Amino acid sequence: MQASLSHPAPPTHPDDDFGDTPYDEWLSGLTREQLEDRLRWLSWWAPGVFTAVMDYMELADALAADAAPAVV
Repeated sequence: MQASLSHPAPPTHPDDDFGDTPYDEWLSGLTREQLEDRLRWLSWWAPGVFTAVMDYMELADALAADAAPAVV
């Protein structure tokens, strides 16, 4: 069966359990300035993708903060 709008192909993420990937290793080797440069470029090249990622990560951070145990 061919992929179509009504029957899309399944995702091809290389690691469905979201463990360490080559991308994680690549990103962890960058300096803060290099990460800033890449994000700045992404915000110029694909502002919609940049906004979506930033909004999602802000939500994920807020949810993680709500779920974190209180420090006494």
